[in-house]
Amino acid sequence: MTFVFLGIIILLVQLPLGWTAGYVLKTIGFALCAAGFSELREHCAQDNKNNKADPPVRESGLGGIAVWRAVSRLLSAEGAGGFRTSRLKALDMLRKNAVTGMAAGIISAGAAAVFEFVSHSSAGNYVTSLCGAVMTFLALRLAGGITAFLCEHDKLCREYRLTELLFCDTGTDLLRMKDLINKTGICMAVNLICDILNRVVPLESVQTYAGFMAFVSKLTLYVFVITAAVRTNAVRAGFYRRHPKQPEED
Repeated sequence: MTFVFLGIIILLVQLPLGWTAGYVLKTIGFALCAAGFSELREHCAQDNKNNKADPPVRESGLGGIAVWRAVSRLLSAEGAGGFRTSRLKALDMLRKNAVTGMAAGIISAGAAAVFEFVSHSSAGNYVTSLCGAVMTFLALRLAGGITAFLCEHDKLCREYRLTELLFCDTGTDLLRMKDLINKTGICMAVNLICDILNRVVPLESVQTYAGFMAFVSKLTLYVFVITAAVRTNAVRAGFYRRHPKQPEED
């Protein structure tokens, strides 16, 4: 879970579009999430209680545009009986989205590096704007999927009183984390739009206003990212309190 939450925070950091480091940072965030999903899947598979001879549970596809909705629908459709299997499918879906984000991040970092260090063409503004929009969309999409997974998990467990499946010891931290990630996502979207307008619109008045709004939204974004980091760490701590590591057998 540490990898998942660390990946979320890194994905929420929005550096200026022209910086190659911003795309590298997003790639690292996706990579951490992918590793965290693999680790979390192993944890969930131990609770699955299926026969080892059963075929592995796999989920095809990326969940469409609103992956959070796909995750919520997947976890709530089968009720308590198929919940253990459904969450393995949801984790497979999230891991595929993380891998897709990694690939997009590598491509975006390469394109940004060309225009930042090699060719200082004006086309770089358009290319980095497009790459920034794609990477921001993928980052928010994955963060929404993760929060949906955790919140639906907790919601269903409380509905069916399946306390042994709770991911953390309090639902309040989950709700606070979800609220902060949503607010951070709004700041990211505003900052992205202002940054794009500042780069591609050749009007001085538009560039001045967009640049000012980008600066203000960037400051607000960093405040929300720091606060979200505190809340995600609280959820992480609650997860390990709920699922303490078992001592190794001699």
